[in-house]
Amino acid sequence: MEDFQSPVIKETTLPVEVPIQDSSPKIQDNSEINNTTDKPDDREIFLKHWKEGIDLNFQKQPTVYFTLKEYQPEIENNVIYLTVKNELQKEEIGEKKRLLIAHLRNNYRNEIEDIEILVNEEMESKVKILDEREKLKLLHEENGSLASFMKILNMNIKE
Repeated sequence: MEDFQSPVIKETTLPVEVPIQDSSPKIQDNSEINNTTDKPDDREIFLKHWKEGIDLNFQKQPTVYFTLKEYQPEIENNVIYLTVKNELQKEEIGEKKRLLIAHLRNNYRNEIEDIEILVNEEMESKVKILDEREKLKLLHEENGSLASFMKILNMNIKE
């Protein structure tokens, strides 16, 4: 009779899940994330893109351009409410309203639905009469490189 050897059974262990310790700091609530002081206000962002859209679409129409630059619109429920001085301005803005909405959708918020144009003929018109110095100062504010240009050409404003 042959010697029968029993098979050798090795004891094996199955892998055990070990929780990984996360050493990163924990944020308890969202107040630490949202409480940044350098984040610009939504209204400021809207007005920045509004002014860009005005510059792109209405700069060659001074009767509308200066009114749009002077008066800031209100935005409520993704509708922009704009008040103008007369029907002519309303019509001129209405012609390019879609271009302005497209600019705001692409650069500010895609949910912008419409621009409502209201006419208030009692709005005050700010009329300014500028002398040469005031005109030059205004031009300097709009284009900072004007001073170096004037210096190169030896230009001065007479008093």
